[in-house]
Amino acid sequence: MGRSKVSITVRGEVFKIEFVSNWATVEYYKMNKLITNVTNKSDELSSLMKNVNNGTVDKDRGLAKIKIISREIEAIGTEDFFEKRYEIIQEILEGNNYKFDKRFWERKCDPNDLNSFLNQCYLKDIDTGSKKKVEAEI
Repeated sequence: MGRSKVSITVRGEVFKIEFVSNWATVEYYKMNKLITNVTNKSDELSSLMKNVNNGTVDKDRGLAKIKIISREIEAIGTEDFFEKRYEIIQEILEGNNYKFDKRFWERKCDPNDLNSFLNQCYLKDIDTGSKKKVEAEI
């Protein structure tokens, strides 16, 4: 059984990705799970703030809960979280015989570029069973 391949263009650089290690897949999955959790917390925070402002929630309890949720959301913005994306990208690139140029990924790419690249790599092996070659431009 052959591996599926994806050709991803990021800011003019083309990466042909065939191999994504289990470590990279697991770490990306964990990162996405954390992002989903924070998104849900952000939605909860917005709703709670609205309810505090319109008086449908006790102000003191609401503000205390807002403080807790805000801290939980801020926790994702740690240096470790952002470094983990670079580690995953490095793992994928080196596993496909590319040199990892951190300066390119930090200075020439925006967060959407990184997320799109990782998502394309993650999804390349999620298939209905057919062997495919995919091209994506970010």
